[in-house]
Amino acid sequence: MKTHRRGHRSRKRNWDLRAEHLYQRVLVALLAMIVFWLPQPAPADSSSGESDWEARIFVYGWFPAIYSHPSIGPYTANINVTTDELFGGHFRWGGAGGVEDRYKDFLLIADGMAAQFAAGADRGIRNFPVNPGGIPGTASTGPSDASLRATSMMIEGALGYRALSMLLSPGVPEDTRRFRLDLLLGPRLWYFRNKLLITVPPARVTVGGAMVPLTSVMLPREVKLGRVTLPGLFLRDGVNQSIETTTSWVDATVGFRVSVDVTRTVSLGFRGDVGGFGIGNSSEFTWQALPRVEWRFAEHWGVSVGYRAIGIKKGRADDTIEYGALIGVGYLF
Repeated sequence: MKTHRRGHRSRKRNWDLRAEHLYQRVLVALLAMIVFWLPQPAPADSSSGESDWEARIFVYGWFPAIYSHPSIGPYTANINVTTDELFGGHFRWGGAGGVEDRYKDFLLIADGMAAQFAAGADRGIRNFPVNPGGIPGTASTGPSDASLRATSMMIEGALGYRALSMLLSPGVPEDTRRFRLDLLLGPRLWYFRNKLLITVPPARVTVGGAMVPLTSVMLPREVKLGRVTLPGLFLRDGVNQSIETTTSWVDATVGFRVSVDVTRTVSLGFRGDVGGFGIGNSSEFTWQALPRVEWRFAEHWGVSVGYRAIGIKKGRADDTIEYGALIGVGYLF
């Protein structure tokens, strides 16, 4: 994680950001195909062969990586915790859960997720070469400390309509496997809380063994403290700050969900949506992709394994992407 003054943005665009643009284009294309090209099935086909009422409750463990650079007071924190670093001390916890209810062709879905990341950097005294007036010298700083804790939470609801539910083998009565398509529309609430602590004492400069004023030397442009980067200007007066910021907003989203029964107990599914569009206080753009596989090992119980990727482009959470595995259990009524 790196911290620097607001307005400075790294020019490096890694795989995470490229993946966001790819997900956006794929989801928008899929939504367009559904809206414009989906044939309208007869209403009787949607409910035929399925019970009128169905409900489920589910909980997941979520293990996301993150790419983000939120603003925290006068600083911008660059957070990039990749999947291979997930259990290296930066990921603290993550979870998700929700409920779902269907009556005939109408659905009501509510779910949410949350995760927290943390990083710290403790460094001893560090020396940097300086050259005031052409005379070699040394600038010393430290010991220093920096830590960052980032917490994100999301709650969403959706009203849905089962636009399609058809048997895979309509001529085989004993084969009850189905393909289903649901259209979804609803709000998504985001909440971010970030806390940053930085302590760096003023630098000391010696030239020829004698202390000299800091104003007489040019300090390094940046100083790296582990995963935290500070502007060199902070070396002059030092810094001792604890800053905590929170931000929240609501996005309107539109999306779809498809599922297909592979066997009588195993099904594959995918959910995708887009939203935001800069309406009111919403994000400029948000998107989500959620593939999964579910196994119903008992009449009312099932386990599910999936992968959730969700992105946001908005102010204090500009270009944020969280992505990782979901593993959970659900109870079906």
